[in-house]
This record gives sequence, structure tokens and C-alpha cells, in this order.
Amino acid sequence: MSNLLGSLTVEHSGGIHGFLSDLVYLPNEEVCVAILTNCDCEPPSALPPRIAALVIGKPYQPVAISLEAKAFDQYAPTDPSSFSLKNPLPAPRLSVIKTAKKW
Repeated sequence: MSNLLGSLTVEHSGGIHGFLSDLVYLPNEEVCVAILTNCDCEPPSALPPRIAALVIGKPYQPVAISLEAKAFDQYAPTDPSSFSLKNPLPAPRLSVIKTAKKW
């Protein structure tokens, strides 16, 4: 049990042989978001709370920060001809979100 922006949550995740899942349930709001994937390359754990926050009308709000230009120096290659990312971002994935109505 945890909380999401002040709302009580029950969460569970799991995986087996190439499959991953993650679920967040907000009992007071009667909202449950589950993500199932057949890729064990990256856990879907960031998606359910973000989607649930949107559903309950409390979307995450990114906070703007300011950085000096020198903060980016650590990412600049010293030799542009040998450029490579140390920790490349995962390839973009298609995400499908289906809205369900309460019956």
C-alpha cells in the first residue's frame, strides 16, 4: 500500500519468461490501471501511476528547473568522431490506452 498524490493505492507487479505486468488500484476512487507487456526489456512501472493520476484528475505536473550550460558538459563528447551514448534511452514504444466507462 502506498499513495499517489494523496490517494491510497494498492500496487502489484510481476513477470515471467518474457512478460511483465504492473498494476495500481485506487480503492477510494474505484480506479484500477494495469499494464501488461510481452517485453521483459523495460518494466512498465512508471505508466500505471501516471495514467491513474490522469484518470482521477491529478496529473503529474513537471517542474521546470534551470541549469547552467556547463551542466551539460559531461554529456558532450571529447572526440566527436568517437561519439557514443554511455546509457542510451530505450527505443520508442507504441502505447495504447483504452478508456473504460463504469457500468
